[in-house]
Amino acid sequence: HLDYFSGIDEIKASFNKFGKLLPSDGFFIINGDDENTKDILHDIKATVIKYGQNEDNNALIKDVRFTEEGFGVFRIDYNGTDLGEFKVCVPGLHNIYNATGAILAAFVSNIDLEVIRENISLYSGVGRRFEVKGKYKDVLVVDDYAHHPTELKATLSAAKKIKKNNFWCIFQPHTYTRTKSLLDSFAEAFYSADKVIITDIYAAREQNTYGVSSKDLVYKIGELGKNALYIPDFDDIAAYIKGHACPHDLILTMGAGTVVEVGKKILN
Repeated sequence: HLDYFSGIDEIKASFNKFGKLLPSDGFFIINGDDENTKDILHDIKATVIKYGQNEDNNALIKDVRFTEEGFGVFRIDYNGTDLGEFKVCVPGLHNIYNATGAILAAFVSNIDLEVIRENISLYSGVGRRFEVKGKYKDVLVVDDYAHHPTELKATLSAAKKIKKNNFWCIFQPHTYTRTKSLLDSFAEAFYSADKVIITDIYAAREQNTYGVSSKDLVYKIGELGKNALYIPDFDDIAAYIKGHACPHDLILTMGAGTVVEVGKKILN
């Protein structure tokens, strides 16, 4: 939320402030593969558990593979002890990282390992997080709340691993502030999608005093060598998809605004 935080340094300071609240007999469980986390560990009294795929973490994510649905299967080695294999029923590497943090939190809270293993496999996500909405003539329609470049990259990368034909991304930028501040990062986020459609910016609480539009994002995406279409009207987007999508295509609507309505129009 760049209308609140001035930048990454203030964000890191906020996480460090949170970490300092933990008692000495507590645990601070973090993604050690994220370079930013090394700057939030000073003056932490709690035991720090760093997890990830890099060898310098004390909880290692190992033997990662994905099913045809894009679901992750992996092992965790914690301080030299093999905790065994885990499976998650949500797609993408980012969800393996999320699950690992949850697994470790449960493990250090003395929850039985087999209870953890069983229940993490039962988690199937929340609404608007890679939520399957239905099928239109063998075209799968999925919706996701992602509205920040990092989220977009992670979700699109996850979708890329799913067995399918063409992969469509329909994105509604969220707020003029975020679009203006992160325009270049947004443009770089769509490399995993085969076809990209951008609709108008969802203003939320803002007025467009920033001189930015979705056409600017389409232009930036084009500069990076990927074609993107600007289609502002949801009915027009649904009609375009119905006229151009092929069986076994994947349609992913993305954004924190009203873009979920596009999927409903495709399915109706």
